[in-house]
Amino acid sequence: MISDLRVIDEPLAKSICRTCGVVHRRAILPAGLFTTGYSLYAHSPGAPREAKRQDGYASWIAGQLATPPATVLDVGCGNGSLLLALERLWPQAVTRGIDPSPHSIQFARAAGVDARARALGEPSNEQTEPANLVVSVNVIEHTRAPRSFVRDAAKLTAANGELIVICPNGRTPWSELLIVDHRWSLAPTHLSTLFESEGLTVRSVSTSAAELGSFLLIRGGRDGAGRRSPSANGEATTEHAADKDRYLKAWRDLDGRLEERTPAGPLVCFGIGEAAGLLRAYAPRTWSRVERCVADDPESDAFGTLPVDEYRRVVTPMTLLLGVRPPSQTAVAARLRADGHVPITWHDLVAP
Repeated sequence: MISDLRVIDEPLAKSICRTCGVVHRRAILPAGLFTTGYSLYAHSPGAPREAKRQDGYASWIAGQLATPPATVLDVGCGNGSLLLALERLWPQAVTRGIDPSPHSIQFARAAGVDARARALGEPSNEQTEPANLVVSVNVIEHTRAPRSFVRDAAKLTAANGELIVICPNGRTPWSELLIVDHRWSLAPTHLSTLFESEGLTVRSVSTSAAELGSFLLIRGGRDGAGRRSPSANGEATTEHAADKDRYLKAWRDLDGRLEERTPAGPLVCFGIGEAAGLLRAYAPRTWSRVERCVADDPESDAFGTLPVDEYRRVVTPMTLLLGVRPPSQTAVAARLRADGHVPITWHDLVAP
């Protein structure tokens, strides 16, 4: 599965370094994956769930800085939803964005965002001026060369400015390992090493609030005023590599174990987000029995080829395959059970 929830005919092909714990997919992805057909941000900004998530990222970023920046550049801005969230916090800041997806950029520009369709480091006739703050959220893990990405982002950071990179926390295993276009899973030590290898002083490393998921933020610059964050040290790399290996093997075996757990006949999936997409990709035999999905306040009436109904309109008790994140499944199952349904959980089957 790729990050916009499409399933493509590519092996996951993740390799784990037993020394440093980094996960890397060496195989090259199809050409144009992010420039044609990529739909993660191929819509107008402002959807409630997306806006809430971007507000969370914006608050996290703003909390790292003593004063608002005068200029902000978002590398990988998508439809501009993060820049709009930052503008709500910093109305005086001049904001700009770049992204390789022309389709996403169209939506950003239609929303009034100053955005350009180009990839970081790509030759362009348009000069990109350095910014006081350069941010990049959930981009570095997709790149062929993270060090080159940091180098090119640093070139766009003004003197005495800040570079902030956010990405999935690769210290311990979770669902981001299953995204085929996540070519790297990076832990705090890896990010700090990348920054320092390009002459950047690491000023802080932090992890996200639980409601955002498991993400890392690293902040650095070139003025030499900071020191490496203690939180970036002391990682048990060999142990974590073994955990990641067990996690990937658990997902490899999930379909067969789910078949043993689910009753015969058609299924209904509760949820239409990433977890449902992962079931569709990695438990195809079980998913082939799903006839429709239900969700709380769905923002779409379809999930792939399946119809989506609003959960509160479902009155007949049914067996519901949970398509929600494993950490949430116990609480969601209790709620569905109280409503008279039979929930099927699988969080225990993929625990590392």
